[in-house]
Amino acid sequence: MATENNDQEISAGGGQLPPPPDPQAPVPPPPPSPEAELRGRLERAEAWIEALYRMYNESAESAQLRGEKGASKDDLKNTERKIFDLSSSVDGLKRTFAREGELAARLEAAESSLAGLKTSLEGQQGQAKVSLESLATKDELDALRVSASGNAAALDEMKKRFAQFSEEFSGVERECRKALGEAQGYAKAAAQNPVAAQFEEYLKESVSRLSAKLGEVETALHAGVAEMSGRMTASEVLYKKMFAAAEENLKKSVEPQLKDLEGQLRWLRENLMRLSDDYTVVTERKIRALEAKTSAFEAMARRMDAIDAAMKKGGRIGLP
Repeated sequence: MATENNDQEISAGGGQLPPPPDPQAPVPPPPPSPEAELRGRLERAEAWIEALYRMYNESAESAQLRGEKGASKDDLKNTERKIFDLSSSVDGLKRTFAREGELAARLEAAESSLAGLKTSLEGQQGQAKVSLESLATKDELDALRVSASGNAAALDEMKKRFAQFSEEFSGVERECRKALGEAQGYAKAAAQNPVAAQFEEYLKESVSRLSAKLGEVETALHAGVAEMSGRMTASEVLYKKMFAAAEENLKKSVEPQLKDLEGQLRWLRENLMRLSDDYTVVTERKIRALEAKTSAFEAMARRMDAIDAAMKKGGRIGLP
């Protein structure tokens, strides 16, 4: 890796040699040997692997303690990212030091431990997914998300109401401070002047104000009564005119109809009298006809009785 960096620096410099060092400048420390640098990097990689093992063990213990809660997705992603970085570093070390015996063996050991860590991490991810699916389904999570959004909206509404309440409370606080200032002013005035003098002065002011208001009320009452009497008089005259006009209009509109109705009643009375006379004459005539028929029926009955008696005696039936 160091040789590659040096080649890149020479190529970036356009193939020119660097300037000679200053003889008065302090001599820099000798660069570390490539083997020491590589050993340090390998030791750091092994330390990372051990740290990952510790994190894995801690996550496994925390997963066992949490039970069905499972591991967090962010923790899994961070672990995967670290494993990916570590695998990249190990691959680079493998490509660089494949020919070194001891370093290659240590690299293989680190790679095998990394593979075991990957396998255990995949198992942990599967367990986390299963535990997450057993904890809540997608519909439940959607419902929980909707409920959380509703709770957030309710929280915003509560914040608005709290702000409004704080404003109202500030107004009440100002009123209370104002009332407290007035009370303190009254207390100072009471301390300066005796209570009896203040009460007498207050009574005088109250009586003067009440007398002025009573005079105003009396004046307004007289004015109102006078105005009401004037309105009542005007209304009485107006109502008299209205009733007189209505009565005259009623007479004018109803009188022809009454006269017509009176003539019709007279004609009806005359017709009833004539009809009653005709009915009397007809009834008398019918009664006379019925009497004649009745006498004829009686004569016929007597004749039938005589015929019956004669037939019973065996005699002749003579004419009457």
